[in-house]
Amino acid sequence: GVGTRWKFSDAIIAAMRPLSRGAIAAPSGAQEQLQLCAALANSLSRIVVEHEEILLRDAALNALLERAAEAVTLSLEQIYAALGEAAQLTQQYSRLLKINLEQSPACLRLVESPLLAGAA
Repeated sequence: GVGTRWKFSDAIIAAMRPLSRGAIAAPSGAQEQLQLCAALANSLSRIVVEHEEILLRDAALNALLERAAEAVTLSLEQIYAALGEAAQLTQQYSRLLKINLEQSPACLRLVESPLLAGAA
């Protein structure tokens, strides 16, 4: 995969693996915690990109939170606050790095979402 071609460490490559289906168990070590963090970030990003309507987005986020209830204790409000902060940081870093966000529909959805406006 990409991780191997880019010579990522085994720990990073393992963290890139998706989580199994069903309930997400609490991580039992640092490697599982890293995998959980990466997988949740990917899931949150996917939900933001795929669900423009607030009811659909809330339902998808609540389903993820329910699935991960044993592993994380986050509320929907905390998720929106984190997504709002991510949107602000994405805008700041894109300007700093001179990256055109208009080239990425996913980034545009994150930074322009009215659902995340003022969330952070």
